[in-house]
Amino acid sequence: MEAEQMVNILRRIRHDNGNHLQVIMGYIDLGKPESARQYINSIVEQLYEERRLFEELPAEAALFFYQQALLCSDLGLILRYKQFQLDSYAVFEKRQEPYNSLEQLTAKAAFNLEEEPVVYADVTAHAGKGRVVFSGPFLRREVQVQIEE
Repeated sequence: MEAEQMVNILRRIRHDNGNHLQVIMGYIDLGKPESARQYINSIVEQLYEERRLFEELPAEAALFFYQQALLCSDLGLILRYKQFQLDSYAVFEKRQEPYNSLEQLTAKAAFNLEEEPVVYADVTAHAGKGRVVFSGPFLRREVQVQIEE
């Protein structure tokens, strides 16, 4: 990953952290400490998921999949990775997956809008071929995406 990409990720994280603090302050100012506590708990859960990503994958792959999750949040989605089985992440990087598939799914309105926008992804790659299986109550059904170089 190039330095410019890293700086963009760091800017994004700083921006998101500032937004989180504003939301927490808003709840406190409104006298809603329980809402602030729930919001903080959701941030802690998100940080746990991110830590797991960085512990399970090599640094370059972890940064790539973290960046994909940030891009998905621009779509209004919370991407959570359930499982990785990778011999390489190159096929995902080349195709900008899982972001591109989720962008297409949102364009097709393939989601249940009454559910929290969390999408789970199982990511597999072997011998230059990849697969992502998306699941969760936000999806109308499980979606499998095959990715080839």
